[in-house]
Amino acid sequence: MGYIFLTIALLAGVTKGYCGKKTSFSVTTTSDSMVMNLLRMLVCIAFGFLLIAFQGELGGLKLNAIALLAALLSGAASAAFVVSWLLSVKTGAYMMVEVFLLLGTIVTIGFCRVFFSEAVSIWQIVGILLLLVSVYIMCTYNSGIKGKMKPRALILLLLCGLANGTADFSQKIFIKMVPDGSVLAFNFYTYVFAAAVLLMVCMFFRRAESKKNAELRSPLSI
Repeated sequence: MGYIFLTIALLAGVTKGYCGKKTSFSVTTTSDSMVMNLLRMLVCIAFGFLLIAFQGELGGLKLNAIALLAALLSGAASAAFVVSWLLSVKTGAYMMVEVFLLLGTIVTIGFCRVFFSEAVSIWQIVGILLLLVSVYIMCTYNSGIKGKMKPRALILLLLCGLANGTADFSQKIFIKMVPDGSVLAFNFYTYVFAAAVLLMVCMFFRRAESKKNAELRSPLSI
């Protein structure tokens, strides 16, 4: 059963990546990416609530403080991830972004080691070393084709990997510390918090961009 869920997750991830890459062509400013992802989160909130209602788990929406804090961390990290990911795939190669996302697993493994004393096996260490080598190869390849990577592009990639790893770790917190909690409710609150963070940060960026006389489009046109 686990392999079936893993296969579904991978197929969903590939589909999301393709749609995200196509979506990035419509993004012109940082606030555009936030508006786009805010819409995504609102759709996720709607589907998340429908799933909870369909499964008859409305009572599971009453999460304890630890679960809510984990969902808040997950939402904030997810908001940072989706924005940095969209901006990264707009300016760089898709494979480059995916390599840095894999590198984000180092963050998850490191946090789990520090906070939950989870052992790091020799195979995990070998895997991390291979990831570091792959990042070096991809960076060298990318520089050979497009020239030296700009600092902004590198920062976006690092933020993308860090945010992805932190989001994964927040899920680990929920699993470890709230073993009887509703996974559907956790995901629902993740989308709610992510949407709230995106809304607040988007308003800040749009105000800053308007002061720079940037051409701002309405959320509907985006």
